[in-house]
Parts: sequence; C-alpha cells; structure tokens
Amino acid sequence: MQTLPYATGRNMWGAFTERLTREKGENNYKEVGQAINKQLRFTYFFPSTSPEKIECWFWDDCEVFSWLYLNSYTSTALENKFASDGSLHEIEYISPKTRRGESVYLLGYIMEKEDTLIDWKAVLNRLQLGGERKYGWGRLMNHKLSENYNDIFSYVFKESQGDPQIVLPKGEPVLAHTVAEKMNCEGTLEPFVGRETSSGKGFGAVFSTAEICWVPGSKAKEEKTISIMPMGIWRASKKYCD
Repeated sequence: MQTLPYATGRNMWGAFTERLTREKGENNYKEVGQAINKQLRFTYFFPSTSPEKIECWFWDDCEVFSWLYLNSYTSTALENKFASDGSLHEIEYISPKTRRGESVYLLGYIMEKEDTLIDWKAVLNRLQLGGERKYGWGRLMNHKLSENYNDIFSYVFKESQGDPQIVLPKGEPVLAHTVAEKMNCEGTLEPFVGRETSSGKGFGAVFSTAEICWVPGSKAKEEKTISIMPMGIWRASKKYCD
C-alpha cells in the first residue's frame, strides 16, 4: 500500500472530525464534520526537515524526497508459527525521521472563520492521520502554531467574503488537488474521491463524489484566483469561471 507524499485536506478534516467528536463523548460524526466544513479550511500538509519552510518539494527531486521521507513496513499473519498464505503485506508511510536521523515536520495551514465555535486548537496533540491507527500509526504532535499569516506557502491571500482565496501566479504549482474545470495546467489529472463511514453502511463504504483534478505539483499556465474549498480542494474562483 503506497502512501501519498503529503497529507490531504480530507485527511486533516477526518482527523479533526474524529477527535472533536470523541472529545465530546458523542457519536455525531456527521454533524461535527459538517460544522468543520463550514467553519474551517485546510491546506495540504507537506513533510519537511525544517519547522519553518518546505525544504524539498516532492516534484522537484522525487528520488531525494522518497529516500529522505518515505519508508515501508512489512508484516504477515502467523498460523502455527508459519506465515499464513496471502497475508504478507507492505505498508509505505511518511517516516517520523529521515534516513539521516532528522525529525520530520508536516507543514500546512488551517484557516478559521472569525468567532468560530470549534475549539480545534485544543486537540492538536491528539490527532491521528492515515491507516493502521489502532496500532498507533499517524499520531501527530503540535510543534509550533503561528498565527496571522498573509499568504499560503508564499501565495498571497485575496480579500473575499466567502471561501478563502489566494492568487496563483502563472508557472507556479498547485499545492492541492485542483478541480480541472476552468484550470489550464501542465501536469497530471486524476479523479479525486474519498471513502467515508456512514451509519448502517459499514466502515468506509460510502464514496464521495469524484472530481477530476490536477494533482499537486501541476503548474498553472496562467494566473488564477483560487478558492480553497472544503476538504482542502482548490477551485478557480467563480469570478474567473464566468
């Protein structure tokens, strides 16, 4: 099972939904998730050896990035002290330490509506991302929380009454899955879809509506104003789509 070289906005949404719901001791995951979508926005979170900036983007030097940040874990189920047939599997993951022994940080942004009622800062040290969580994988610890930024990964904020917006310059990469409609990029397209759990339908049995998106690292062929949508998805703003 391969890992993505970043944590998506959907990953962050799911982690906060799970933790905030459990903190309340309730079972209303759907209501909490909807409230987060209305009041918070997430960027994608990227690994770095620096807690201040991204040292190596995965599309710039994939081999160096993979060697530094990615690792894998192999395991199997045992039956009478022998490996069970078909049970050997390998899980790739973003390592908490590089191969040089450096700590790995996940850098990203969380945007909140003014006077939000969601106390998301209180659970920053109790989040888990990804799979294999019952074995303790994916635990996050807040290293530093800086506030009042004027940009997102150096992309300038644009004044907006609705969803947060940034200006994406020509020739610069998108840093999230970006809806292909009205976006002219150079890069790779893929359907972006997530699995969710709904009562009565089983774990991960519900699929979100697929969106055809440019993958992170694809470069814009023209300047665009981008809206940051729920789940961290980027979309060309309506002003530019008309």
